[in-house]
Amino acid sequence: MNDQSLLDDIIFTHRHPRHQGELAHISPLTDGNPGCGDRIELYLDIKDGIIIRASYAGQLCSVATYGAERLASAITSKPLADALALSASDLLPHDCPLLSNPTRLTCFTTAQRALRSLTKNHLSEER
Repeated sequence: MNDQSLLDDIIFTHRHPRHQGELAHISPLTDGNPGCGDRIELYLDIKDGIIIRASYAGQLCSVATYGAERLASAITSKPLADALALSASDLLPHDCPLLSNPTRLTCFTTAQRALRSLTKNHLSEER
């Protein structure tokens, strides 16, 4: 993926998010990236250990929105354990410039950090 196609994809995704919005009756986990100002509320509708639907709300930069969209697409209809095992490199092409930029990678993984916290809380509630 070259830099221009990545930039085009990020901008398009930020302008046309598919998974943005709150889910009624789901308590979100709020997480953020203080360096950029990103704040996310991640919503997971989980039934029998399967993520039926994932969405998010919040104030996110375009790279964090891109990461939230990639994550939500990847984890919908998947087991919670599989979602937890995902890394940023699983959500991006191996040659993606975001993987080598620590600042942008922190933005991209905002939703993943929220997911890890939310799933830890969810798993401890099920016990």
